[in-house]
Amino acid sequence: MQSSSPLPPLQAHLHSLQAYAQAHHALLGLRAQKQLDVEILTEYLSSVVLERDRLAALVELGGGSGSHAGGVGPPVGVGAWARERIEKIRGKDDVHSRRVRMGVLDGKIAEVRPMLHLEREGHR
Repeated sequence: MQSSSPLPPLQAHLHSLQAYAQAHHALLGLRAQKQLDVEILTEYLSSVVLERDRLAALVELGGGSGSHAGGVGPPVGVGAWARERIEKIRGKDDVHSRRVRMGVLDGKIAEVRPMLHLEREGHR
């Protein structure tokens, strides 16, 4: 077999088509990953905004901890309910701790929104 001779035209064309297909496959993989990143960031942002809005509603209502017995305000999950019960047992101020958590959530929202915007712009 001669290694110094050029490839036949058909074989060279097939090699170039194969390289093109591999590059295109890699590009599609990157696009799919970017789409997943955008979806994950959007879902995370939605959950953080929802939690912040829930806390804001509870602060505005003056306290009640959700839909459990005697509570006022939007329903809360088991984790939020348990956290509120533990804070109540520790004697923490409900409204103050909610405002602190809202501040933390506002910081997360301010951090994620620009990242999401950049991902969406880069996606186009």
